[in-house]
Amino acid sequence: MPPSPVFSSTCSASSSTDPTSDVSIISNRTETPNIEIPVEIVSEEEMALIEAALSAATAAASSRVPSRSWAALSHCRRHTTSPRLMPSLLSQSQPSDIEDSAKPLPKRSLFREFRARRGLTVTDITATEWCEKQMEYALLRGKPKRTEAMIAGSNRHVQLEDEVVERIEIQTKSIEDLWAVKFLNFIVGVNQLLFEGVTRELPVVGLVEGVWLKGVIDEVRMPIKEALNPVLLDTKNSSNGDSTFRSTEEKC
Repeated sequence: MPPSPVFSSTCSASSSTDPTSDVSIISNRTETPNIEIPVEIVSEEEMALIEAALSAATAAASSRVPSRSWAALSHCRRHTTSPRLMPSLLSQSQPSDIEDSAKPLPKRSLFREFRARRGLTVTDITATEWCEKQMEYALLRGKPKRTEAMIAGSNRHVQLEDEVVERIEIQTKSIEDLWAVKFLNFIVGVNQLLFEGVTRELPVVGLVEGVWLKGVIDEVRMPIKEALNPVLLDTKNSSNGDSTFRSTEEKC
């Protein structure tokens, strides 16, 4: 910071070799009348506003504001004595974009993150009822590697389905082809249930409370000569390879 003119004049006078010059300068300074310096008194309300602005600027600068902006704010803190500079301080302390905000964005739900476009499956619901944390880890970290027991269970489901239906391989080239095959399998399965009283691996799809829900029923039985009351069976495989069936009546 450059020295004031008063001190510079004194220094230049002291460098002179004539001692009488110093005395004359000092005598001139004593004879000069006092200069009144205007002082602006800041009220308590204005000081409170200034302190609030500086606090907001400090919080913003410590998180996102670049070093140049923080230097400018520090300079204003040393020299500002009037509330007329408040708008400039507030404009520098307020973030201009959402990316500059220190507050984190609201976290999206797991449904919005992973199932908003494809819908829910029945397995999603049953897995959540079994263990919510396990379902969360499967979505965030990926499904665990298939074990031999899991592969054996899938093969057993295929064997049970082959006992009542005949598989035909169809080449699909689009998402519409995939859904056409699912609806065709549903039609075939419903006809088999009506005329034969049993069907397996029946695909279902529906809209539940505004959310698409899809799944596959392991087995449905509805005896032809009895009341039209379908019974759902859930196939479970034990470690020794045996299959057990649990109906909806047993669950109730």
